[in-house]
Amino acid sequence: MKTKIPYNQPPTHKRRVELLRSSKSMSMLLLLSILLIFSTTSYAQVAPVNPPSGGFNINGGLKANTSVGDWVKGTGTGGFVLNDDGSAPNTATTGLQRDAYNSGSDFIFTTGSKFNDIIPNLQWTQSSAPNKNDINNAMYHVSQDPALNANGGHDQWIMIGGDRLSTSGTSYIDFEFLQNTLTRNPTGGHFTGGGPDGGRTIAPSLLNQAF
Repeated sequence: MKTKIPYNQPPTHKRRVELLRSSKSMSMLLLLSILLIFSTTSYAQVAPVNPPSGGFNINGGLKANTSVGDWVKGTGTGGFVLNDDGSAPNTATTGLQRDAYNSGSDFIFTTGSKFNDIIPNLQWTQSSAPNKNDINNAMYHVSQDPALNANGGHDQWIMIGGDRLSTSGTSYIDFEFLQNTLTRNPTGGHFTGGGPDGGRTIAPSLLNQAF
């Protein structure tokens, strides 16, 4: 399924969610294309960006096996933005974050924490996550379209991906773009946000998908 709305490679049994966001400036169009390869139908797109060379393939895969770029090097001529070990050649625009999975000491949100809670009300603990919610890898890449848009600028894109241990059962994933810091407090099971509005700053961006 594909929906439009305003970070080592994962194990092969995992599935990925890839999201794209294109924004030109505060007054420009916001476009998010979400591709879920665990749906019964796959839709492929190419984000017209550089880097990576050849654009960015949005097809639920990881490797650049054609002339189009992707997350990691493949058999094709397309570029890549992550090395095989998960490190980024350019850490200013790209990164991968790993989290423990299939573990009884994983950091997870406690039951009742909601994505729209103020930051101090979010709580964490160490336990096991349900397989359908258990994320091991999350990654991002920021790039731009080299072609000029109608306003004489360049469309800015962000590619975001994540996985989960099992595709059995309904689940939910979101990516939040905060304007200030977010810190997991080492004790007490809470978080601290650097923003003035309940730990956030007014007008954050939240991209979410239930599946």
